[in-house]
Amino acid sequence: MKLAILSDIHSNLEAVSRCLEYIDTEQPVDTIIVLGDSAGYGADPEACIQLVRKRAVYSVLGNHDAGVIGKTDIMFFNSPAQTAIKWQRDRIEENELAYLTELPYSVIADNIRFVHSSPREPEQWKYIIAWYDAMDEFPYFSEKLCFIGHSHIPCIYSEDGITPASEGAFELDRNIKYIINVGSVGQPRDGDPRLSFGIFDKDTYTIEIIRLDYDIKTARQKIIKSNLPKVLGDRLLFGH
Repeated sequence: MKLAILSDIHSNLEAVSRCLEYIDTEQPVDTIIVLGDSAGYGADPEACIQLVRKRAVYSVLGNHDAGVIGKTDIMFFNSPAQTAIKWQRDRIEENELAYLTELPYSVIADNIRFVHSSPREPEQWKYIIAWYDAMDEFPYFSEKLCFIGHSHIPCIYSEDGITPASEGAFELDRNIKYIINVGSVGQPRDGDPRLSFGIFDKDTYTIEIIRLDYDIKTARQKIIKSNLPKVLGDRLLFGH
């Protein structure tokens, strides 16, 4: 059984469309799971949320999703992020807003935990960006695997250490716990502008981080033409 795990689409229709095209034509999976933040930053929030509604078996709430629906205070977001969220609030239809409102902070399925930020207090939007961050979280979930997004940087944290996982397949040990960040579909931040997501194979117990080129030029131009902060488009070119 294979699970495609996507996170941080951030209204980037070109990126998520390429991701789904790959899943449909090159590496079919049994289940698609989205780890939050379908909204935020980009120019196509409505279309991206619609795709998530249609394709994802499970999805969780991200901080930008929560900002759009007024469930979290955006005063702590940076200025471009605030601008994008305010712009998107007027451009997402009621059905999609209702969908975001109903999303949980975490999901447990097949004895795997899925959350946007961290398992301990997912509504606090804590970042896990170092091994000591992960070590604080392991006592707060009983499953062997916890998949996260939020930092936009793919990485594998285990009770034994940290494994940078920018691309490729990694065999996991069934006897230890992992927190696995699959990176970002719509706005990578590890210096690689290619979209990032994960495919977990339950039978072989491996996680593969997939990196794909997509039409960054169009995604960037849409942001600029929408009069959103130009930095939100420019950063797509460099993956940061």
